[in-house]
Amino acid sequence: MARVPGTPDPARATSPADAAGSRPRGARTAGTALLAVAAVVLATACGVMLWQHRSATEQQSERETYLRVAREGALNLTTIDHNNAEADVQRVLDGATGEFYDDFERRSQGFITVVREAEVTTVGESAAAGIETEAADSATVLVQVTSRVSNGTGAQDQQRVQRLRVTVDGERSKISRVEYLS
Repeated sequence: MARVPGTPDPARATSPADAAGSRPRGARTAGTALLAVAAVVLATACGVMLWQHRSATEQQSERETYLRVAREGALNLTTIDHNNAEADVQRVLDGATGEFYDDFERRSQGFITVVREAEVTTVGESAAAGIETEAADSATVLVQVTSRVSNGTGAQDQQRVQRLRVTVDGERSKISRVEYLS
């Protein structure tokens, strides 16, 4: 039987789904693969962002620790009472390590003697700090500390401002070096 042009070929009959324009199987597979790749890329991007956030949060926490330790150390250094000199020196030593600990401990008896004889009382009031440099496990912090000083030679609550460069040992959260600046 001859086929009339323009009429459907019965040998190539289509199902109702094919006639409605559904995609061939290869196109569905490609679409699914594309969605899977997009999901993997999105999951990877989310993972990278979470890792970066966690890293930034840890770094900020570490910086806050450096600043806190440097401020506390500066206040401890500028809060000395001739009546409690040994305890005040011990408080400084408790927050110290390394080079600073060794140097301060070696000089502590002479320091206590001078503080007692001069009847020095100094009270650290405030300390502002900023990180100058950071390394893997330490930071150098610039600290400006304000204190009030009284002594037996006539000073009464004189305000003093000192600037320090403090190195903080991050592993121990203690001061390892102090340099007085002008």
